[in-house]
Amino acid sequence: MRVVPATPGARYDPGPRVLAALGLAFGGVPIALPAWMIETAPRAVEAASVLWVAVFDLSVGLEALAGGVVDDLIVSFRWFGGRLGGVGGEGGDRHLRRHV
Repeated sequence: MRVVPATPGARYDPGPRVLAALGLAFGGVPIALPAWMIETAPRAVEAASVLWVAVFDLSVGLEALAGGVVDDLIVSFRWFGGRLGGVGGEGGDRHLRRHV
């Protein structure tokens, strides 16, 4: 992943920083959040654990729902793009035959 800098000739590669941030986020949140919930409610550890599992399962379900909606949209985009490519591709082989 390259980012075009504002000054010509300069280079900036955010790859390692982005990778470290994503690693901390995806590696730290599943450990830190339940620990924080249990620390917040030390006398209701079981209830905090149940709440964590419920929130986690809800997030998985919402992600699946969003993925299904996006997949449905992509299929219609594929259909539209295929039709558009078919219309735009008419006569395109003449250009290729000239250069072969």
